[in-house]
Formats: sequence, C-alpha cells, structure tokens
Amino acid sequence: MKFVLSRLTDYSSEAILSELQRVASLVETPYMSKAVFDEHSRVHSATIVRRFNGWENALTQAGLSHRIQPVNITEKMRNQRGKEISNADLILELQRVAALAGVDGLKTQDIKEHSSIDPAIVRRRFGSWNKGLKEAGLRVPARARRYTDEECFENLLNLWVHLGRAPFFRELEVPPSVVGGTAYVKRWGTFNKALLAFIAQTETDTASPSLPPQVEPEPTVPNVDAGVAPGIAPRVKRKVPLGIRFTVLKRDCFKCVLCGVSPATSVTCNLHVDHIVPLAEGGGNEITNLRTLCDSCNLGKGARNE
Repeated sequence: MKFVLSRLTDYSSEAILSELQRVASLVETPYMSKAVFDEHSRVHSATIVRRFNGWENALTQAGLSHRIQPVNITEKMRNQRGKEISNADLILELQRVAALAGVDGLKTQDIKEHSSIDPAIVRRRFGSWNKGLKEAGLRVPARARRYTDEECFENLLNLWVHLGRAPFFRELEVPPSVVGGTAYVKRWGTFNKALLAFIAQTETDTASPSLPPQVEPEPTVPNVDAGVAPGIAPRVKRKVPLGIRFTVLKRDCFKCVLCGVSPATSVTCNLHVDHIVPLAEGGGNEITNLRTLCDSCNLGKGARNE
C-alpha cells in the first residue's frame, strides 16, 4: 500500500500562488480567510504568510485582492505598542510579565495572555526570543535534546494514529507530540521533507522481505544471580518494524478491530499492533498476521490465539 500526502510537494512561490487560486475557486464565501483556506488547502496559511510577508500580500499577488477580508480594529489593537517602545521598556515588560506569570523563563504564550505587545517585536529587536530573555535576565530554555531518526518517526507515527491523518507542523508543539518541530527542521530542512522521509521509511519496511522472528539463544550456563532457571525457553523478540506497524494501523483505519474504539473517539485509547498467531506459537511479522487492538482488547487477549 502506497501512502501519499494531501499537501503540496512543490513549495515554490508559483505553486503556492496556484494553490491560493485553486482554493479560491472552490469556496463560495466573498472573503477568503486563513481559516477557510486551511479547510481546503494542501499548504498551511502560516507558510503563505511567511513566504509573502502577510496574508493580504499573498492574495494580492495571486490576483485575489477582492477576496481580502476587511479588518475589524479591536481595542487591544488600538492600544498595541510596537515600534515606539524602547528596548529598555521592552525588557521591563518582559520582566513584568515574568513576575505576573510567576515564571523565570517566559513563553510567547505568556506574553500573548498578559501583555499588549507582540512577541514578534522581541525577536526583531534582539534577534531571537531567547536572546530577548537573556537581555531581560530571564532563564533561557536548555538546548533541545537531539532525537534519533527512529524517535522522530515514532513520534510521527503516534501523532498520525492520534489524529487519523498526517500531522501539521503546528501540532508538533502540543501533546501527544514529544518531539518539537525544530528537531524535524534541523534534521530534514523542512517538515514536509521529514514527512516524505517518514513515508519512504514505511515503504522500505513493507517492501523488505518478511524476516522470521528473532530468537535469543538459551544461556549455556544458568545465571542464578539473575534468576535464570535451567531449561528456560528462548525469548522471541516482538518488535515489528515501524513501516509495517503504520501499514497495519492505516489498513485498520486507526481503530481497534474488535471493539471499534480509536484515539479520535476516546482520549484514553492506546492502539497496539497485535500478532493474530502469537510469536510463541510460530506466528511472524507478516502484515496478514497483524491487527490493531486497543489496550483493553489486547490485554484481554493475552497470548491466546484468537
């Protein structure tokens, strides 16, 4: 089974403008907001905003200036402090919000909740968010840990199962994701390339010959201290390659084949790829011998052959 992304693979300016025009032809609303666009698009509006320095600029370049939604000026926008605030006052504002939030290391969300300034001002003035925190004498978060390719792919697999679709970049920053977007960008250049690498890995795993379960040999000398009794049966490894697990989960529509529960319908649902014929009874890691079970059904099955 071959998986494709429901998003652009060509991220040139021309391709993105063409996508804007395509979505505009689909929606009937007089104005095309970012929210409306994201419902039908193959590229997120945040990417367009970064590429063309604003949503309105992008619509204009796509010949869609008549679809720009008028802006309602809110009271907060009227009181917004921008270019006129000095660096010294900006530092004082960071310190004030940190004290108000009761933290010594601010997040951009703290600024959005407790201040009228835009966090982007901090980045523009000091070069980055962390440099702004350092100037204000606040704690700078420790350098993010380096994740392996396998850890990054496992995180994508868990997110894909949880959402029932390919995750968006912004969803890497909230649970159940445990690997942030920065790790993917540093490793593969863009998140889209990371997704393509993930899909390539799943295709490699499913295309590889099905190997028999690995058996660990019995120790020649029993280790009494370790509690290994004579005559113990060899232990069969149960690890199923990531690509095969993903194929089985997607085939089963990311839900338990016995009770039908899925992460989309129950926040407590955890799905497992289960061997129909247990490894201990000669079953293998072939896709036809695997199925998707939830925690409850998997524990209830145990090692029985159902």
